[in-house]
Amino acid sequence: MTDPVASTAGHLQVVELDRDLAQRLREHPTLADKLTIHEIDALKFDFMQLCKPEQKMRVFGNLPYNISTPLIFHLLS
Repeated sequence: MTDPVASTAGHLQVVELDRDLAQRLREHPTLADKLTIHEIDALKFDFMQLCKPEQKMRVFGNLPYNISTPLIFHLLS
């Protein structure tokens, strides 16, 4: 899922808790230079640090069902 989105967006800010997956993304031959990886729990991540006044933030992800509602509330707070 990351590859086609990164190809369209140009650069992605990635929040990834899984250490092994974060490392694979860092070493990916075509994705590594298109990603900034934040290795942290998305529920603890300060998304405001990514906000720019002149741009809208778009959030997408492949996440476990049980985290979707808490994450939406975290993003809205």
